[in-house]
Amino acid sequence: MSTAADFDPGPHPVAVGLRTTLERLANALTNVDLDTLLACESEMASTLASTNGPLSVNPTAKAATARELLAARAALVRCSRLGATLADLTRLSLTAHGTAQTYDRRGESLAHGGVHRLEAKG
Repeated sequence: MSTAADFDPGPHPVAVGLRTTLERLANALTNVDLDTLLACESEMASTLASTNGPLSVNPTAKAATARELLAARAALVRCSRLGATLADLTRLSLTAHGTAQTYDRRGESLAHGGVHRLEAKG
């Protein structure tokens, strides 16, 4: 006969989903795997959309959920560092090839207010 104490609901599914997706994203950044990078975006959106408001965590699952969220945070920090490194490598590579970066991280033009330089002789 099983009791309520025997039932372990495990960590919250959203915490597991966040950790799993962020770890996949970090691995995709490490391996420069564009298909996985793009897939992680929709996975993350689906995971977050499934929350429907504040999370309710079973009291017996709080410790396991906390561990998952800490692991997700560590994966997020790893993603951030890997992304910054790839951005730096891209910038350096463009500079080495004589090409300047023409947009920022948000996809906005780096041109100064849309004003272009005009040189006239004579």
